[in-house]
Amino acid sequence: AMLWGAVVVSRIWAIDFQSLIAAMGVGSIVLAFALQEFLGNLLSGLGLLSANKFKIGDWLMVDGRPQKVTAFDWRSATLVDSSGVESVVANSTLAKGNLVIVSRAGESDMLDYRLTLPVEIPPEDARAAILEAAASVPGRPPGTKPLCYVNDIANQRVTYLLKLPIAETGATNGPKDEFLSRFWYIAQRRGLKL
Repeated sequence: AMLWGAVVVSRIWAIDFQSLIAAMGVGSIVLAFALQEFLGNLLSGLGLLSANKFKIGDWLMVDGRPQKVTAFDWRSATLVDSSGVESVVANSTLAKGNLVIVSRAGESDMLDYRLTLPVEIPPEDARAAILEAAASVPGRPPGTKPLCYVNDIANQRVTYLLKLPIAETGATNGPKDEFLSRFWYIAQRRGLKL
């Protein structure tokens, strides 16, 4: 019945149904290509949202560096790295890659950092300066304190292991930079020759 209806309509209005069907086929292909990225992001976003793989505040490993999720919707995730650089990543990119969650929101951790100093500095003086600098680093989890150990003595150098509590596992560059800056000033004030 539909076929006869199409034949009748084509005769009355002089419409070439072969051309119309061909145009609809080409149009469908063009439309499918145009919507491919949009639909990929939509489906990936809905998949990530429904699976609860990560949430705002989590740290993800993206492009080889840890980045914190600051916003997330069905299209994209807004990420900020430890130096404050913000990027927006399509959900399809996150879904296609091997998604590694570095840490969950609110988790704290210890940053291990080795510091090598000349053997002429007495260990008690070096340890006191290291701990003073580490204790002054902002953003430590409440009720935590840094620890410092002599790790190695070799070639007229002493290596100290600092265990610095940090509030967010993914944010290691900020606390490390703060510690090193503060340690340099404290060492200068105490007369330690670095």
